Amino acid sequence: MKKAFTLIEIMIALMILSVLLLAMNGVIKSLKSTRSVLNNYYFTGKKNELLVKVLYEDILNASSMKIVHSKNSDYDRIYLTTSNSLYNLIYPNVLWYVSRNQNTLIRVESPFKIKLPNYKLFFLDKFTSNVSLFKIYKKKGKDLIVIKANKPVYFEMIDKDYEINSTVINKN
Repeated sequence: MKKAFTLIEIMIALMILSVLLLAMNGVIKSLKSTRSVLNNYYFTGKKNELLVKVLYEDILNASSMKIVHSKNSDYDRIYLTTSNSLYNLIYPNVLWYVSRNQNTLIRVESPFKIKLPNYKLFFLDKFTSNVSLFKIYKKKGKDLIVIKANKPVYFEMIDKDYEINSTVINKN
């Protein structure tokens, strides 16, 4: 009885092993792409939830709100004085706007009055990128907030008793 493998047996074993490794490689690539897609879907959803929650709380707890509309733009700006602070400020001034360079929705929080382009920057948060529309529509005591980005976000709020200032800026 022989105690060693023949060359043919070793070659057959190597061929079976290579076929198994090729099959496992395909499975691993498929798992990686699936994980990537699911992570993007999950984190985009979580970012949108956070965006809606913070913007909603800002508007809900606002003592004053000024909406600035630009006629030639798809982007509004919202200036608020609110009790909702991400940085433990007392009644911070908050500005929501879209950065035109990066199309990123940005929230600025400051204890000082915010004026663009020169403002005393205190805290700046980037919420979502690739924003193509950020508008606030007012109708019959309701605000409709529309944000079109990677995943569109829409929500509606009933106006509070504070005075809402709406301004239109003409830019040529």
